[in-house]
Amino acid sequence: MKLNKTIKTILPLAAFAGLAFSANAATVSYVGVQYDFEDKAQLDAGGWRNPATAKTYDADNVFGTDGYQIFNASTALPDYVSSVARLSSGSNTKQGYMDNPSDPTGTDTTRYGVWYEGGVGEFDLFSFTLDNSGGDLDGLATIRISVFQDTNATAWTATVGQFAQIYRLEGPGATTASSVSIGAVEPNDLDAVVFDITGFADGDVYTLYSTATGTSGHYKHAVGCSATTRSPL
Repeated sequence: MKLNKTIKTILPLAAFAGLAFSANAATVSYVGVQYDFEDKAQLDAGGWRNPATAKTYDADNVFGTDGYQIFNASTALPDYVSSVARLSSGSNTKQGYMDNPSDPTGTDTTRYGVWYEGGVGEFDLFSFTLDNSGGDLDGLATIRISVFQDTNATAWTATVGQFAQIYRLEGPGATTASSVSIGAVEPNDLDAVVFDITGFADGDVYTLYSTATGTSGHYKHAVGCSATTRSPL
């Protein structure tokens, strides 16, 4: 199956904060979405790693402060994220441009890829495992997970809402939270879909699901992810 232009979701793993409390039940919550934080053309004006671009849900204006994975492009996982696994059946490369993590204020040279699924219904796109056995995190930490996605690609003729989708992040014990329909109002550039995880235990696995809600009806995707530790402050 050839996917010419799909919705891309980038989950920036900005900062994953791990909890070493197996007795504490984790909670997952949907925080919000920031549309169009990075132009997918090869520009140098702002971006996911450039602090000049204001980030609505990231205090230091840099996604992936603790770590990140940009699918089929660049990986620097936090110490408390032991692995990220692709669960989707589809994987494409060279979908668009974004900040080079080693030169975030320079010309965008990183070509991100996308993990995707076709078909009607909800599909799992990827999972990640948290592990604070190294003791980097103290107390009941909250990790902010940002998933990157793009409801329209360069040279697309897609209409607003055509590739909209709902994302759902699920952890142990069916702990879950769902986003609003992302892409229903914006057809351009990269967006960040943001979740918080609080009270996780070593070895907890979290899975990102997506359901197509747009008029195309069947494409689901993610471009990457990042994580940021939010507490203790």
